[in-house]
Amino acid sequence: MKKINVALIGFGLSGRYLQAPFFEKSTDFCLKTVMTSQQDWQAMYPQAGRVGSLAEVLADAAIDLVSICSPNETHFDYARQCLLAGKHVLVEKPFTATAAEAEELIALAQKQGRHLFAFQNRRFDSDFLTIQQLLASGRLGGLLRYEAHFNRFKPLLNPKNGRRYRPRPMESCTTWART
Repeated sequence: MKKINVALIGFGLSGRYLQAPFFEKSTDFCLKTVMTSQQDWQAMYPQAGRVGSLAEVLADAAIDLVSICSPNETHFDYARQCLLAGKHVLVEKPFTATAAEAEELIALAQKQGRHLFAFQNRRFDSDFLTIQQLLASGRLGGLLRYEAHFNRFKPLLNPKNGRRYRPRPMESCTTWART
């Protein structure tokens, strides 16, 4: 089976520590290209090429899947451009800023015959799987709401844009509602 050639857009927390290692270890994927301004990516993934723009990724016919790990405000636009270019797309959380944008991307992916995925690294954690099993078993009865938070402690100032550090969760709240 042919490996899936991946372009990774962004090399921050998700790109560096969650997605790139997965693509590197999996026998089904080849991390072909990284779009980043970071300088240390090549020491970790010397086989991958670096590009400076999304246009370069879109022009590369060898790229099958674009994994978008760029800043949140770029997710919708980048995913839309990738789908229009005939690429399969994996988008880091948050998938889009609005439900309408998500619906637009889903419709576009269907129209283009491409796969569109939201990255969800917590899907296979033991606590998530346990909750799924409990819900399926009916042992919890009529569950109305479930919330889970994945927080991290980061006592350092945020050097980006001179903003002051504000504690923020590493993962957004996961909520299930059942009727």
